[in-house]
Amino acid sequence: SAARGVLGVDVNGPLLLFFGLIKHYKGLEYLLSAWRLVVAEFPAARLLIAGEAMLPMGPVRHRIRELNIGQSVTLRLGYVPRSEVQYFFLAADAVVLPYLRVSTSGVIPLAFRYGRPVIATTAGALPEIVEHGQTGLLAPPGAEQPLAEAICQALRDPACLADMGARARHRFETERAWDAAGRQTAALYRSLRPHESGNDVIGAVG
Repeated sequence: SAARGVLGVDVNGPLLLFFGLIKHYKGLEYLLSAWRLVVAEFPAARLLIAGEAMLPMGPVRHRIRELNIGQSVTLRLGYVPRSEVQYFFLAADAVVLPYLRVSTSGVIPLAFRYGRPVIATTAGALPEIVEHGQTGLLAPPGAEQPLAEAICQALRDPACLADMGARARHRFETERAWDAAGRQTAALYRSLRPHESGNDVIGAVG
């Protein structure tokens, strides 16, 4: 609630976040279509779209009006300074990534860092990062009905949603944090170091 106050987002119900550069491959149009189905079941739910637009937003605004979801969708367009990123994630109950195609996403570690589960598609390597039912939920790309159902499933059980966020935070701290990455890198280097013996090149040179 404090983060929502900082952002000036007056939301008492669940808040979902779409964050990052807005590009065609990120599937925002499918999220908007799915959102119409979500608010039919959860009228108090709100969607916050935050990030720098890399495509014309006129069609996006038109689609929002066409779907009659303007009261439940907030656009915060433009570059988000590093100092303000935390407020967007802390204000949200979950992060939604409806990507159509992608190899991976830097938004997921950010969400995990702040203990937020991720509702994503099965595009690219996302299923290797977001564990379905553990750190988030997955749906096929480009399909509004399954995406809407995944969002609704998350909102139907706030306790489960919070548990997924806690597991996401734990995964970040054990696998993605800088100290964890340092330990993993050091272990990798140690595993690649030749055994010291008279037959090793390093040993012969030494």
